[in-house]
Amino acid sequence: MDTISMNQSDKSDDAEVPHVRSIERLGNETTVQYLERLKDLGYLFHGSPKDTITELEPRTSHDPHSKENTDTAVFATNNPTWTVIFGLYDRGKTWKTSGIERNIIASIPEEAKEQLKHAVGTVYVLSPETFSESTHLEQYKSYKPVKPIQKISVTLDDFYELGGKVEWI
Repeated sequence: MDTISMNQSDKSDDAEVPHVRSIERLGNETTVQYLERLKDLGYLFHGSPKDTITELEPRTSHDPHSKENTDTAVFATNNPTWTVIFGLYDRGKTWKTSGIERNIIASIPEEAKEQLKHAVGTVYVLSPETFSESTHLEQYKSYKPVKPIQKISVTLDDFYELGGKVEWI
């Protein structure tokens, strides 16, 4: 499914309901081009290895390195590069990310290299309406459940094409 759709009742006036519009993936558009176009339109993104999520619920997150990341919320970003790697790699394992904009570096254990080469993850496209920008750069939080507008399958090649790098540790 590569179409962002809206309900019939949402068609009345796009000016009244920002970020609710029909956007189809263009036939010649790569995954990266599609993500970048959605970013330019103001959508937010959430990555997960799970491809069956119909609603994102606020969950408690604990980050020993960042007080800002310790909260009960739905976390999202306006940077698709972050979400591609979060969609590919299980966050329950020991790893870290750093960087800004297109210069994202994921430090991932060497033993995950082969699995990650073949992994297919999911980036969920979200409307920004219930999100507030946090003090952490490029991060947004919603304290309410959020229904994804769209889901996009992603691979490690998409992460690299977006400018991401992997440091195997």
